[in-house]
Amino acid sequence: MLLRNPLEKRGIMENLDLVLLCHDETIEDGIIFDTDSASIASRVTRARPDTTEIVINEQSILSAYQTVKQKMQRIGQL
Repeated sequence: MLLRNPLEKRGIMENLDLVLLCHDETIEDGIIFDTDSASIASRVTRARPDTTEIVINEQSILSAYQTVKQKMQRIGQL
């Protein structure tokens, strides 16, 4: 259902993260909790609401450097 192709070793290896997530969603401490493939697939593939796009550019790196530099100077003054 998730791989959308016939089951092949290469397909499994290329999507091992999804395979392992499905396994984790299905089995807990050796007990099978869920066997509904649609339910498992929806939990594994849905986007997380807390993920955001983080833009890293020269300005953000320079800003982070300046912040660390200021904090290190404050520590040195103590």
